[in-house]
Amino acid sequence: MSRSAPAAWSWRTRSCVAARRTRWNWAATPRVRINGVVHVNTVLEDEALVPIGWVAVGSPARIIAPWDHDEIWRIQQSLDFPRTVYGLPREATARERMEKQTEWFGAHRDDRPVD
Repeated sequence: MSRSAPAAWSWRTRSCVAARRTRWNWAATPRVRINGVVHVNTVLEDEALVPIGWVAVGSPARIIAPWDHDEIWRIQQSLDFPRTVYGLPREATARERMEKQTEWFGAHRDDRPVD
């Protein structure tokens, strides 16, 4: 079974990893090494491994070396990061994106740590 967003942070890798299932088969869990990147809307297959510093992008994920920017961008464009994260089209201005980001942070103004 594949795994997909929403994203959650992994304290082990300091990387963004995809997770949706509530019951895990830890032996088949995808792994993301330190500084590995799993792009938004990417689906990692069971037992996938994103090496140190590499990029997983697409559905199903392609795991690509970080220096292959053209290939990463070719796949990444269709994943629609601005709409997923900000709810805005790619053509939206930086001001519109920052207004959405500020609104999100403002909604968490009164958050407090939980012991």
